[in-house]
Amino acid sequence: MDRLYKYGKMNTFIDMRESGIINGEIKDIIIDILNRKSIKYNNIEINKITRIIENNNMKGHIDHCQVIKMNKPPLENTERYIHLDNKYYLYKSKHIDYTLVVYDNDEFTGGDLVFADGYKIKAIKNTYIFFDAREYHMVEQVNGKRISSVYSIILT
Repeated sequence: MDRLYKYGKMNTFIDMRESGIINGEIKDIIIDILNRKSIKYNNIEINKITRIIENNNMKGHIDHCQVIKMNKPPLENTERYIHLDNKYYLYKSKHIDYTLVVYDNDEFTGGDLVFADGYKIKAIKNTYIFFDAREYHMVEQVNGKRISSVYSIILT
């Protein structure tokens, strides 16, 4: 079991997950979710990328994080590091609070989003999944071309 997966199994944010059908503007949907979950914020920044996975999968990861080995604990930007074990740290290259994935097509099979606790979201056109960006997740094998819009949400 790799370090990142092990971290993901110990740190799930099930109460932050929400899925549904797209029925309006993305920003309105995000604000509605944040309000329902009583998440406090002053400002919201939303960044979008289009992710295409064709006849492949996406290995397990945490958004904008990587596992690094360090001989000594970090002295600067310590809020970006989470100690995993021994000399290994999870490094957050960018601060993101939440992720919203919207499935843009359905001309493929497979491609489900799976979290470390086994929770699985079927990739269906015009549906979304909102989750804490610190959560470990992966995409199962895609047969065909899976297109999704991935929104990174930063709250201040």
